[in-house]
Formats: sequence, C-alpha cells, structure tokens
Amino acid sequence: MSTPSAESKPSAGSTRRPWPTQGFRRFFSRVAPDVVGLLVAQGQVSVRAAAAFLAWSSAGGRAGGDGTTGSGGTAGGDGTTGRGGTTGGDGTTGRGGTAGSGGGLGADRSAGSGAREGRGASTAPGSSASGGVREGAGGIEREAGPPGPDELAALEREADGARRALLEALRGALATPIDQEDLYLLSERCDRVVNALRDIAAEADELGWRPDSFAESMASHVHAGMGHLVEGFGALHKGHGEAGVAADRATAEGRAVAYVYRDALRALLGPQPLGGTGSPPGGPFLDVVTGRELLTSRELYRSYARLGELVVAVADRLWYAVLAEV
Repeated sequence: MSTPSAESKPSAGSTRRPWPTQGFRRFFSRVAPDVVGLLVAQGQVSVRAAAAFLAWSSAGGRAGGDGTTGSGGTAGGDGTTGRGGTTGGDGTTGRGGTAGSGGGLGADRSAGSGAREGRGASTAPGSSASGGVREGAGGIEREAGPPGPDELAALEREADGARRALLEALRGALATPIDQEDLYLLSERCDRVVNALRDIAAEADELGWRPDSFAESMASHVHAGMGHLVEGFGALHKGHGEAGVAADRATAEGRAVAYVYRDALRALLGPQPLGGTGSPPGGPFLDVVTGRELLTSRELYRSYARLGELVVAVADRLWYAVLAEV
C-alpha cells in the first residue's frame, strides 16, 4: 500500500489551509446558519459590557444608592468621601486628601480622559457609556446610577450565552461563509475581554480601589475598540476591505491604552508635592500614598493595560480571517 509522499504533508507550523474550501463554503452559504450574525450578537453584548465598565470607571467605582459610597465610592451626601479622597461638600476629604476639589489619589495628578491630545476618551460607534445596563430576562434598560461588579458579572453571563449559541450553530453547520476556526477564535477572544472587565471590577471592589481618570481613559479606548471590532464582524458579510479597516481602528484604540498606562505609571511613581508647596520627593508624597496603595494601583493599571492587548488580539484574528477569505 502506497504511503503519502512527504511533499503532500503540510510543513510544521504552516498556517496554510489543507484544502481550498472557500468555494465550497460559498456554495453552501445560503443554507448555512447565520454564524456571522451570531458572532455580531456576541460582540454587541461585549460592547455593552465595555460601556458598563467605562461607566463604572468614570464614576470612580461602585456608588451606593443612599448617597454614601461603596468600597471605592464617590462623594457621599454628607460631604465626606470614600477611599478615593474626592472632596465633599464641606471641604473635607477621604484618604490623605487635601481640602478643595480633587484631593484624592489620581484625581489631582491624572490627565483626565481627553486631556492629552490623541489619547483622550473615545466612544464606540453607535453606543453610549453613560447610564446603566440591561438586566433580567425582559431586557429592561437600567438607567439609575452607574453599574457595578454585579452588573458586569450579569453581562459576562449574557455574553457566555451568546457564545454558546454560536458554538452550537458551528457544530451543526455543514459549511459556513467564514472558516469555523476563525469564527471560534474571534468569539473566544471577545470572551476574554469581557471576562477581564468583570475581573477588574470585582478585584477593585474587594481591594477598595477607586478608578481615576487614567483608568477612565483606558476604559474608553477599550470601549471604542470593541465597537470597531463589532463593525468589522458585520463587514464579514459584505466586503472584507471594510472588515480590515475596522480591525485597524480597533488596533489603534487597543494600542492607545498602553500610552495612557505609561502616563499613569509616571504620575503614580513620580513625586507629588502637596498643595503646590514644591515639597521634595519623599516625605509628603509618602504620607498620601502608602506602599500597599502603590502596589494596588500598579496592578490594576496593568490589568487595564492588558485589556488593550486583548482588544489588539481580537483585531489581529479579524485581519487573519479577512486574509484567509480573499
């Protein structure tokens, strides 16, 4: 019995598809399930999760409904503050802050979303970062107050359901208009982004860490990048050129997160004189920011930066899907 020649075997590490199946898939595309539409549906849930995460970051963490703060909260109704140290109505502050507006960690040293040219806050196409998120089986839109870790966890479960629907369709499809491996990996990488959003909010809530304007700016870029990715998913139905352009835009947003991250580190680790007194590095700064707080902020900033890398990973796979179908 003859054995296949060495020339017929794919080389190790080769990314070339074993058979030219593009024509085969296009032939059956009319009877195949709308797997691209299911991928878009999962992506839309991911954008909503990113919008909720941006709203949570913008609000400085989860706020209580009675005017008091959560573990990373904003100013309470009595003029005092939570751990973030934002000034209350009577001029007092929380942890180590000075009187007057913006006395907390990050609030008086951060550039603010949109303050640095080319690195400011951006908004995903066709979505809004303000307000609440959908909840419950009826899809009721929640408007009161910023979302918190529980709402992000609910959106993560909704994204898991959308992903399962896509995987079930892929299992039963004879052929799909886009390669099944590409669809699977795009879905899996979107899922990683949503999981990371949920984990950051939960970890910050446990540690009592309050997102500042650097965190808000990074979350804004992630939100915008996810919006571009969903545009690219939808363009797979139409023209691959549009999908490539959307992938490039998502990549730019994801890489912008790294710039904000470096700005945040410089502000966190650099000297921070109090009250404009020109105090030298050392004493006064260490009275405000303890070693534990430095570590916590550094780790959570890095988690935000990782989100940008995850967005770029989805965009890279989207470009691969585009090139594979040309």
